[in-house]
Amino acid sequence: MINDNVVETYAYVSYSAYQDTALQETSWTETYRLGFLVKCAVRLRATLDSGPGSYTYSEPFYAGIQTDSSEYTVTETGTIEVTAWLTVPLGCSYLASSTPDEINSMEENQCNLHLKVRTPDYYANGQLTCTPGGVTDEPISFETTKLCGLTFLFLEQNVTKTFTIFGSGDKLANLNARSIFIRMTTDIQFTHHAWSSASSPDIHVVVTDQDIDLEDKFCAVRTDPNMWTFDKGYWFYQQSGEHVLYKHDILPIRVHTVFDSCVWGGACVYGVAVRNGDALFVVNLCRSTVGTPWTSSTTNTNHYIEQRACDNTHMTVETKGSDFYMVTLSSGTVVTISIRIDSNSQYTYVRYVQVKPSLIDWGASEGLCGVLDGNIANDMQKRDGSIATSWSEFGIDWRLDPAADGNSLFDVGVPLSDFPIPPLQYCRCRANATNWARLSDQVICDLDSTITSCARVTDTSSYFTQCDKAPVKRKKDTYSSTHGEPTKFGVVLDENYVTIPEVYAWRNGWSETLAEEACRLAFNGDSLLTKCKDIVPKMSENIETSEEECVNDILVSANTNFMKDTVEALKTTCIVEAMRSENLTTKGSGSEPGMTFLDELLELSCPNNCSGNGNCINGTCACSSGLYGDECSLQKTTPPVVRQAGTNGLCKTDVSTCRSFVIPGLNFIDSQLTCKVRYIKVYSDRWESQSATENFPAIYLNSINCVCIIPVIERKKRSVQSETIFAEGFLLSVSNDGVSFSNETTFITYDSTCYECNSTSVSCTELSSCSNSKTMDYNDKDNVDTKDVLSQVLIGVGIFIVIALSVAIVIICFKKKQQRAQIADSSTNVRQGPERVRYSTNHYVDQRCGTPDTVNTKEIILKDVWFDDKLPENPFN
Repeated sequence: MINDNVVETYAYVSYSAYQDTALQETSWTETYRLGFLVKCAVRLRATLDSGPGSYTYSEPFYAGIQTDSSEYTVTETGTIEVTAWLTVPLGCSYLASSTPDEINSMEENQCNLHLKVRTPDYYANGQLTCTPGGVTDEPISFETTKLCGLTFLFLEQNVTKTFTIFGSGDKLANLNARSIFIRMTTDIQFTHHAWSSASSPDIHVVVTDQDIDLEDKFCAVRTDPNMWTFDKGYWFYQQSGEHVLYKHDILPIRVHTVFDSCVWGGACVYGVAVRNGDALFVVNLCRSTVGTPWTSSTTNTNHYIEQRACDNTHMTVETKGSDFYMVTLSSGTVVTISIRIDSNSQYTYVRYVQVKPSLIDWGASEGLCGVLDGNIANDMQKRDGSIATSWSEFGIDWRLDPAADGNSLFDVGVPLSDFPIPPLQYCRCRANATNWARLSDQVICDLDSTITSCARVTDTSSYFTQCDKAPVKRKKDTYSSTHGEPTKFGVVLDENYVTIPEVYAWRNGWSETLAEEACRLAFNGDSLLTKCKDIVPKMSENIETSEEECVNDILVSANTNFMKDTVEALKTTCIVEAMRSENLTTKGSGSEPGMTFLDELLELSCPNNCSGNGNCINGTCACSSGLYGDECSLQKTTPPVVRQAGTNGLCKTDVSTCRSFVIPGLNFIDSQLTCKVRYIKVYSDRWESQSATENFPAIYLNSINCVCIIPVIERKKRSVQSETIFAEGFLLSVSNDGVSFSNETTFITYDSTCYECNSTSVSCTELSSCSNSKTMDYNDKDNVDTKDVLSQVLIGVGIFIVIALSVAIVIICFKKKQQRAQIADSSTNVRQGPERVRYSTNHYVDQRCGTPDTVNTKEIILKDVWFDDKLPENPFN
């Protein structure tokens, strides 16, 4: 019997021949596949004439793929071993004429059994489920070296083999344990049909939650800067330079920040770089020389946001408004970044950076964020593993060390440092495939972690993008972003100004008591923070302890500028924590049907509560008429501020077309953003600008960047001018309404093989290595280089000759074809008058003139065709 179904019956079998009743393959292979229970039953007769006794049944025997258990339990990030073996031998088919060597070769190389391990329940309606935390809801993963399966050799019956199951986190504090069923199946193309499509019983895997350990765990850098480690260590840091905020011990994940002195005193964050593998996201607002006092001469300042990645394998970047960025890494770690535009000082800085870890980070984090293990005592762990004696010593130890950390993540034109491949990588073994050849559709291997971020399509229109892999060699415009290339300056620390003075005194009428009262009012007056205290675990404690950093901010700055930043940082912390709670993402207060607690918080999360000038919809302000910006605080009539220090103002015409220019500045609005251009010429001793201007639409990126693409202007011949034009260029300004324009910024376009130019002095010098004068003219229609005229004339003559020859060949071929058509067509009927005339025209293949036509007969209808009797019979002769 197979699965209690009778497949063979034998009667009157003598005891000496009972072995002849063994179950044969032919009895079941057409109906069953291995993976079933077999039982035998026998009853005896004393003699042939006597009646049979009762049946005696054997113990059931499982035939197929056996495992040591049918249910396993594993924790998120934990592991379990599954042991499997084959209870029946592998068959091997070969020709009867095969030699012993051929048989041995067949048994060793072709009669092996490949078992596929699959988890068909990963899919819901054909799609993977994505959790609110931004990762796939896949409870388990497998080791890459096993490639989602096991292999048994021909003689390995009852030989045990194991594979490892890894519990995967979902970035949610789950209400209940998650579970999944896995199954082992064979290749349907196996050489012996008895094993084809065999499968094991389903194995139940229960995954218990560990994300609860990450509740209230985050690393934060806020304002000037107040530092929080993963395990809640708080400190105040006043050092300049690039620092390692967070790094993973094994995975190629890094987060770097750049600290520099604030304009109004203290330190600010001006740069954030997030790296995972070969993907990099950078917010760079840094001066080229970090630490230099603001009272010294102005240095070049970076002013761009960029992602260098060719796909979303390692990270996805989501934006909210124009100043908020959420970077989700493939490990499940989330980095949130918000920038602040200070309209009063006309400077931008990073208001906060927050790292929300995943279970992959537990016990594996380093840097200013400290060690994530629940133990605050080792938060000040230095690179060598020792514990620093002060927070200052700890911070200085994690300043960028190229020997230990590789290249700066803010380097310009320098490849990212290589990281070794992690010693352990993982596979996702998804839906069951119908054949072995299709496994690539379901198996994803070489993953760096057991957590997989959702592959979401993100909008990259608000920042620059660049792909560094296999660049296509082009003569011009090699930058891959559709927005053009921003100006980038290297970030160097001025060693003379490493430490920022930390001695502050209350001033501008402030005292500690007044500061405490102001901070308390700000925190209690925010509706989201009030609600957050009630529903998000431990947020009440976070808000209360953050009052200390708010007071420190007022002490340093002598104003409340940073206070708003701290409130916005706490609101982000609240939202991120709520996204990690299954309770808050599935249940609600019931005040509005269908809304979860997270939805209710998002409705209150708009920055500065939209300044009272709009409605908050899912965390984004819908501004009242005439107001714009993330906080509804900008008026359309207010012109933006263009930052000349954010660009070198130069474009090399021998490398680029020099038509697309990135404009750095403040307060750009996505409404009627308009560029205005005045054209300039640079001579050996002066420069001149035209009085005429031209307006054209600008491309909005974000509040600190827009793009002006100079329109293509029809060029006309010009008379020769004796004075050489060294370079040309533009004076560009920008308006939010097309009327009120910003200050102008200068761009010079020049041939770098002949000239060296400076946009600040608007001047160029000729290089001794260059003997020819080359310029790019966009607007002047009176002057042109003599050699340009000559080359244009020669090109025009050449084009005319080619066209004339082509026309002549076509006419000759056409006439020859018509002559052959006249001979071939002897039955053309024509009716005179204003009627339709129908021709029967022969078409044939002719290899002698032009491209062959297809051989067919086609009717051509002409309207109102009249023939004059005085014309010859064939008007084309």
